[in-house]
Amino acid sequence: MSGEFNPINTREERESGSIGIGAMIVFIALILVAAVASTIIIKTAEELQQNAENTSDDTRKQISGKVSLVDVFVKTATSPLSGSPSVGSGNTDVASMEVVARVSSGSIGVEDGDIEFFISCRVTLTHSGLNPADGDLTDALTLGQIVDPSTTYAVLDSGTADTRAIGDVEDIPDSNLQVGGTYVIVTIADTGWNDIDENGDTNGGTKNLAAYSVGDEITVDAGWNGAAGLANVGGGETAGTADDDSYFDGDELTAGTVFKFEIDLGATDTHDVDDNVDAGNGVYKSANEITHHDFALGRSPGCDAEAGTGQSLEIRLVVDGGGETLASLEIDSLVLGSSLM
Repeated sequence: MSGEFNPINTREERESGSIGIGAMIVFIALILVAAVASTIIIKTAEELQQNAENTSDDTRKQISGKVSLVDVFVKTATSPLSGSPSVGSGNTDVASMEVVARVSSGSIGVEDGDIEFFISCRVTLTHSGLNPADGDLTDALTLGQIVDPSTTYAVLDSGTADTRAIGDVEDIPDSNLQVGGTYVIVTIADTGWNDIDENGDTNGGTKNLAAYSVGDEITVDAGWNGAAGLANVGGGETAGTADDDSYFDGDELTAGTVFKFEIDLGATDTHDVDDNVDAGNGVYKSANEITHHDFALGRSPGCDAEAGTGQSLEIRLVVDGGGETLASLEIDSLVLGSSLM
């Protein structure tokens, strides 16, 4: 009879409902797990993609921003430890060198001011810090300050390359500077230079003389009378000089461009004072010698006393955001113009 209570059907329906609820719970759980897993997978994929793009960018910069060394020549020589009993007469070391390099094929974005150079050398002490007058320890501050003369230090000369075109000329008198020419100042003249730079201040395109500094890059103004430059002016005025400078800071050096720049080696003998014993502490100050005083805190010795015949230096060129080039320089001669490669 319809409407009668059937306990069997009710129990079956309850069991079916419980199974359905359980299945729903499992289904929801699977969806949540899948969502979490997919989120992790997507995030990991994004990180891998970003890392791959960064690696690709770095590799592209390494390849597309690189310079190669063509040659390195002796430009000037000197005797940095002249006066030391162990140094004879004449030049003993390279003082400066001219580097010729080329922007590698396919390189882009290499600009003047982007290239850093590093010269490394190993400096050996030439003196222990003792007073040579008595040859014992009586004039040393403490025994702990006596350093074995065979002690060596690693030294690094570094700087930013001021790139020039191969044909750029040096030390041009101001009377020969050409209107529109680009130069870098070597020596500053007198007040006649106030209007030499077309990039002057708002005062009619002129600068005060005090605004100029050695090393400034200038473009000669149309108002500059080169024919009557200061080199030809009487009245006690001083002529100035400048070097050709085809590349100003920020100018791009295109692929295949051959350029040059100069490296001046820093002084190794940074504590170059008269040979005497300091009355205050009894330590020999060692002029014209390489001692532990030259490596004291705050001093930055260079390689000019370790650039003699038979010695070697390491040079590294690094392009900002690009590649790098490493080479060894072998010093076989101090004759100006001699190749070091």
